[in-house]
Amino acid sequence: MNKTTLRVVFATNPPDIYNDCLKFPTIVPSFKCPYPGWTAEVLGMVAEYLKWEIQPIIVRSKPGELDTGAFDNTTGEWSGLLGYLDKNEADTICLSYEYLKSRDIYFDYSFPLYNMQVVYVSKHTTSSILTALWNSFSPFPYPVWLIIIASLIIQATYATFVRYLEWKMGHERFFYPLEKYGQYLKFFLLQPEETKAFKSAAGVLVFAVFLVLQVLVFTNLYKVSVLSALLKAPDLSPFHTSAEMIQLIANGQYKMITHRLNYEANWYFVDLRESNDPHFSDLREALKNNPIFVVENISVALSYLLKGGYIYPSAQDDNLIPLVQGHCNLYYFSKDTPQKSVYFIFPNGSSFVKDWSRGLIMNIDYIGHTFSKYFENGLIGPPYPRCSGYKALPEAYKPLDMLSTFGIFFITMICLIISGISLLIETYANWHHNLIKERRKSQEKNIFKHSVFSELGNFFGAHQTIKVKPSKEELFTGIEIIHADKGPILVAGLPLVHNEKSRFISNL
Repeated sequence: MNKTTLRVVFATNPPDIYNDCLKFPTIVPSFKCPYPGWTAEVLGMVAEYLKWEIQPIIVRSKPGELDTGAFDNTTGEWSGLLGYLDKNEADTICLSYEYLKSRDIYFDYSFPLYNMQVVYVSKHTTSSILTALWNSFSPFPYPVWLIIIASLIIQATYATFVRYLEWKMGHERFFYPLEKYGQYLKFFLLQPEETKAFKSAAGVLVFAVFLVLQVLVFTNLYKVSVLSALLKAPDLSPFHTSAEMIQLIANGQYKMITHRLNYEANWYFVDLRESNDPHFSDLREALKNNPIFVVENISVALSYLLKGGYIYPSAQDDNLIPLVQGHCNLYYFSKDTPQKSVYFIFPNGSSFVKDWSRGLIMNIDYIGHTFSKYFENGLIGPPYPRCSGYKALPEAYKPLDMLSTFGIFFITMICLIISGISLLIETYANWHHNLIKERRKSQEKNIFKHSVFSELGNFFGAHQTIKVKPSKEELFTGIEIIHADKGPILVAGLPLVHNEKSRFISNL
């Protein structure tokens, strides 16, 4: 019985098929060639199951420069690999294709192999002083920090109100409005000092609640979390969701980039133009004022990616992925991106489709295993990243460097600056207070030096006004002494100083 022969086009296109093995094409993994390629392994397994013989048609191309096939409107023919099927020179291709309506007219699709996720590639942002500063605050997100600060202020305000009522009720001799704010802040910073306890039950209760919840719980949670936050590398991801990425493109902060062959033949750009999926419709809107930057080839696109500020759209099985894995500072995002099924593709009306689809269904477990082997377990072949030994260390083994702990030193510097400013203000206020005090003492002494006081007894019989010209240091304009037959002497123009000397003058 003659075996069925399947003519298959093979072209180097990682991760579908690699050319690292001694023989090309290799479709069965071995100890010497464990990773022949994702699609190559599936093709080899299905062919072995169906007992078909593979007749290879080899196409030479450089990685990233393979024309997978596009329709030429001028000639009405398909170019690249799909041209072999269109001209009936081959039966299928060792490559997984996504479904497109434009291909459906000319080709038949097999049972789907797997769903491939859209992947966006961009460069990691660089570490900065701001990112290092946030390390010290990262145990709690912004809303929690705001709640902690608001809670501290509210509890200190309520404690101040309780202290005010205690003062009104006579439990305290003095009331200082800022006393409880300072006390609560010191307790929160684990720097308590001996203070006057509350006299009321309400005050004791509110202080106990503050100590348990605000001081013990939040402070201890922070102490436990801050070390892990400092050990953890700062988040240098340019975006965390598809919505963030689209917003960056809409704002002009990032630009989408691709190369010519990818733009013309990749299903992604067809869906980007035609799909009603919210992801693509939102992205179309963002690209209106910031269009896609199309370069000549994948090498040029990669060079722009490494500069930063660009986003390259691809998929898990895109030929860019094996190339960019050789760089340490590129970021891959696929968390909430669309998926697309991939298929083997055959000429329209091919008699092989039915049996091939049956072979795929019967080997569905092997296909899942192969997908996991290539797309879920990290690196699958060269080029390997050439990172420094320090960068290659796991985060748990990295020592704390200056940048990681900068936030702590920065907070220390800020506190020292605030303390220095406070010290200057207090020093100036104390100097100004002492200056005013000395001036008042000087004024009181000058009053008794004037001869007018020695002549007061000579004027008991009549009304008399005496003007005394003050010195520059004095704050009054003169002294007016009025004597009546009965009654005290009234002295006008004196400074309002309530001491023994002023009372003596006013009672003369």
